[in-house]
Amino acid sequence: MPKSVKFHSIYYRFVLFIVILYFLGVHQIAGRGIQEFTIFDYTFNFHQRQLGYFLVLLILVGIGINFLFPWKFYITQDGIYIRRLDLFVPWSDISGVSHVWINKGSNFSRGLVFYNNKCLVFYRNNYKPICIYNTSLLALFLVKLFNSQIKTNIMSASFATGFNILLNTSIVCYLYFLDLKTLSFSYFLLFCLLYFIKIFIIPLCLVSSQNSKYGPYLVHSSFFKRNASDVIHV
Repeated sequence: MPKSVKFHSIYYRFVLFIVILYFLGVHQIAGRGIQEFTIFDYTFNFHQRQLGYFLVLLILVGIGINFLFPWKFYITQDGIYIRRLDLFVPWSDISGVSHVWINKGSNFSRGLVFYNNKCLVFYRNNYKPICIYNTSLLALFLVKLFNSQIKTNIMSASFATGFNILLNTSIVCYLYFLDLKTLSFSYFLLFCLLYFIKIFIIPLCLVSSQNSKYGPYLVHSSFFKRNASDVIHV
């Protein structure tokens, strides 16, 4: 077992997903056959298979660039160290750990953005919880691996993450393999319903379930108030 495991922000996944949807949308609008693009009098042929190679390369480059940025925290057999706070919290001071989605909205002055922020929350004895934003679910599994006695929401968090991965993957695969013109209205409504569940229902359920266990610390942000939760924000 490793002595410590460092974790970086996963915000790059959101950016990559938006960029991939953009290229797939252009691919749908331009047509799904061989496309020709002219740049500075040079003509390039672009096929669907080449688009797939390009998207895979884009994902790998995005992951590589993300690891160039500083890590946020690391987990050890003795506890967790948070780089930004320069704080080490031993497991004996932690009553529970949860992985939740906290909705984050930006108003028009900052640009209209709505984002499901994946957060790892450490509930401490006699202190405010620590909420680390943009954290992978793998961190929760590692917490359980290092300290099997600690309370977590690993089942509900795993279901939420699995639902998110399946939904996003199905949309990307549909845009890549199928023609958007063949999408029926009923399937469109189904996608809208599933995304409504992902964006609103799942975050509300995750936050309310943890608030019922540990106290009303977690609150979803709004377009007018950011970081509304009564926690230490990291």
